[in-house]
Amino acid sequence: MKKFLVALVVTAGALSIAGGGVGIALVDSNPSFGKREFISLEGGGLSNHLSDTITMSCEQNGETVMRDSSTAAGYGAYFQLGPTTKWTGGSAVCTTKLIKTSKSGSTRILDQFSFLAAG
Repeated sequence: MKKFLVALVVTAGALSIAGGGVGIALVDSNPSFGKREFISLEGGGLSNHLSDTITMSCEQNGETVMRDSSTAAGYGAYFQLGPTTKWTGGSAVCTTKLIKTSKSGSTRILDQFSFLAAG
């Protein structure tokens, strides 16, 4: 079995927040398999983004093992990092996005970041 090291930098909304916008951030500095994690809204004008969607997907070896979404109504959203039917243990690379959907149904990613959930 080959092992490899994945180095990821969490950059939650640095550019959008600096411009007075909104971004998302992982509250826990040590996310890991089986933990419930909170992704928080950060920045200005938060009340304008409470109906936006926060999504999270996690992958192991290129296969999606978890996918979930929630509104940002609680100034963020909680996500359970496994177990799922496909994620029974081990580390995974997770990507979180803040998505705004217009009245016409088009979507725009306002912020996103990736992190390693330790196994």
